[in-house]
Amino acid sequence: MAKYHQPPSPRAYSFRLAARGALVAVLAAFPVAALLVGVYRFPVPFVGYVSGFGQIVGAMIATVIYGLIGGFVLLGMGGALASVIARFAVADARMQGWATTALAFGWSAAMGLLLANLDLIIGPW
Repeated sequence: MAKYHQPPSPRAYSFRLAARGALVAVLAAFPVAALLVGVYRFPVPFVGYVSGFGQIVGAMIATVIYGLIGGFVLLGMGGALASVIARFAVADARMQGWATTALAFGWSAAMGLLLANLDLIIGPW
């Protein structure tokens, strides 16, 4: 007798969706930083704001540093929250994954823009 595919329980599905959102938000920090340094500017520790596509390696190193001092946790929490928003906003279960991905990437982009403009908010640093 063939086994039938059982859909995941709502709790397991919600956990997988939250993990997806967290992972997307953390991993999206790297292309967001590369894009920001290429077209706008990005802060690199001990250097200051840099811009231009030639500075992408420095931006990647800066992203790792900012992530290790708490940025990855903040991005992950925002990505998990994106999955909650997607669960409530989108009725179709297949589209919830796409909505989570889009919202998590948007969260990462928003945090990257905030970091790139932090001197305008709190003053020079």
